[in-house]
Amino acid sequence: MSDTVSIRRAPRIRKVLGAAAILGVAAFLAYGLDVTVGLPGGRALYSHGLYGAMFALVAGVLTLRVALVPRERYAWFVFAVATCAHLCGWLSYWLFVEGSTPIPYPSVADAWWLVAYVLDYYALALLLRARAERFRRALLVDGAIGILALAAISAAVVFDQLSHSTGASTSAILTNLAYPLADLVLTATVVTVFALSGWRPGRCWGLIGLAFAIQAVADSTYLYQTAAGTLVESGVLDMAWPLAGLLIALAAWTAPRGGDEIELEGWRMLVVPGVFTLAAVGVLVYGSLAGVAPVATLLATATLGVATVRTVIAFRRMLQLAEQHERALDAAFRDHLTGLRNHRAFHEALEEVLSLARDSETPVCLLMLDMVGLKATNDTLGHQAGDERLKGFSARLMGVLRGGDVAYRVGGDEFAVTVPGVQAWTGFNVAGRLQLALSGDQPGAVPKVSIGVAEAEAKLDKDTLIGRADSALVEAKRSHRRIVLYSEGLDLERDRGEANGDALRVHTKTLATALARAVDAKDSYTRSHSETVAEMCVTIAAGLGFGPGRTQKLRLAGLLHDVGKIGIPDTILQKPSRLTDEEFETMKMHSQLGYSIVSGAGLEQEAHWILHHHERPDGRGYPDGLVGEEIPLESRVILVADAFEAMTSDRPYRRGRPEAEALEELRRQAGTQFDADCVAALEQALQRGADVASRVEEWRGHDAEEERGGAEQNGDREHLGLGPRVSLG
Repeated sequence: MSDTVSIRRAPRIRKVLGAAAILGVAAFLAYGLDVTVGLPGGRALYSHGLYGAMFALVAGVLTLRVALVPRERYAWFVFAVATCAHLCGWLSYWLFVEGSTPIPYPSVADAWWLVAYVLDYYALALLLRARAERFRRALLVDGAIGILALAAISAAVVFDQLSHSTGASTSAILTNLAYPLADLVLTATVVTVFALSGWRPGRCWGLIGLAFAIQAVADSTYLYQTAAGTLVESGVLDMAWPLAGLLIALAAWTAPRGGDEIELEGWRMLVVPGVFTLAAVGVLVYGSLAGVAPVATLLATATLGVATVRTVIAFRRMLQLAEQHERALDAAFRDHLTGLRNHRAFHEALEEVLSLARDSETPVCLLMLDMVGLKATNDTLGHQAGDERLKGFSARLMGVLRGGDVAYRVGGDEFAVTVPGVQAWTGFNVAGRLQLALSGDQPGAVPKVSIGVAEAEAKLDKDTLIGRADSALVEAKRSHRRIVLYSEGLDLERDRGEANGDALRVHTKTLATALARAVDAKDSYTRSHSETVAEMCVTIAAGLGFGPGRTQKLRLAGLLHDVGKIGIPDTILQKPSRLTDEEFETMKMHSQLGYSIVSGAGLEQEAHWILHHHERPDGRGYPDGLVGEEIPLESRVILVADAFEAMTSDRPYRRGRPEAEALEELRRQAGTQFDADCVAALEQALQRGADVASRVEEWRGHDAEEERGGAEQNGDREHLGLGPRVSLG
């Protein structure tokens, strides 16, 4: 319940308001009888006394509202002052003007009455400000536009007619014009409020609008009768002004409802100034054709000047709203803690990235990352420490991304990176750089992040790609691997493991990872060599058409291919110079030692492949000197992957060779040291990446033409992390 209603229901206030209402109605009816049929006692008692009493009563009721109700107090105070100005005008007229010959015009009474109009307008502005959600200063400019436009219209239509019909002075004509003009401004303001409220203004605004409409009709009628010489002093027309005041007093004690709240936003804010501006243009056009008073032209020109200011204000407001929309949109698509784009942005952006990839016939890789040990940090050091770790992790992640790559935080400790324009193996290399930046390069160190990598094949939808990258991430977490490249065997093993509850398989993979990491830590010249070889084996196996189960076994064999080096002395493993013949013979034992270790874990097939992974097609390999097809194909795959990784990775004593150069070396030795089919499968995978780069450049040139006509679409894409459409590589 509003404070107006609660105070109005107080017993003493109810009595006072009831008495005021009775007095007001009685005085109005008595005055009506006096001007229609006449009452005994003379004009001073009825015409003057009752008239002044009604204005005094209205001022008193408004003052009581100001004293008792805090809400909208200033607006109603100005209304009360405006009523007092009306009363002062009538007192001045009765005391100093009435009865004069000739009657001075304009007079001091006119000054009071015109001040009252200004106060009424100010009171309306205060009331609108109190009831509007956010008051805009532009409303004051709109009011100035309305005043000037209405003044221009009035001057154009009435000025010459009044001058010719009455022969009055310019000051008298302007004073006569000021009254209907002021009424038009007040009425237009109220109509504006009606429009802003969706034509549901509520009772208070309705009463105020009715009051000013009555006053406007009365002033216009007075002006017309004055010009026509038919005005009757103290006639029925004079009843209109106190009636308007009584309606204002009634509106003051009408409690505001939901419909009284005004929303100063949207296109409706521009309707009123737009209409008045067009009206001013109409005055100028009419004046150029038929001629109008110079004052009308001046007022219309001033209207256009103020309208120009209003246009600037509207344009600035549009810019502010655009900036607010931009910030809100960015907040909706951004994680507030890390500053990365969030889960919502990831899903919307991935759809767009895949669509662009299909159009340009280029691949896309998706990397899913999981921070290792965040829960432990939260449990032991607190969530603030966990938040700091998340922010540091995100900052390092952003620092190593390529130009077209975009990172997202998709869960508590889960992140995603879209890598457009690359195939699976390049995506694996990108993941390797991320792993190095996020976990450090200490050999054998426990990784701080697990990464799953999946490539979007042709027609692959978003959810399937996410599922594949997630499967690779789950495998990396289960087996404590740094990076796992997706293959169909991951889904097969997951389904098999869920069906059989095969915890032994998970433990086996975990131990295999630990052994491989121990070997890499023992050999200071390698860093994640075994894990990289394992994923390279998967890449080559895909080119050779291996099935899911066979690929998974090969992945494990690739991971453990050097496990026998655990039994090789450190002096040989870490020797920086060339090995002697005796030392080399000792080094060659690692494949047999690896066989013994892996077969002892029950992995007979994988152990067999590891035993022969240094055999050569020309028979010059070890340990058994097998030739050609005698060597298991999986062993030949491991040898190619092992050699390629060794040539392209950095060592403390040299930089890694470029992939093209390493591939050329493999081609030269194909058929002798390396299996030709395995080299061809690797070359096919790497060549696909080179073709991708070429197609990306071609697509950029094609898409640049579209960008010239579609640059405006890039704003929303930025929030998703897509960047301009040409950022594919």
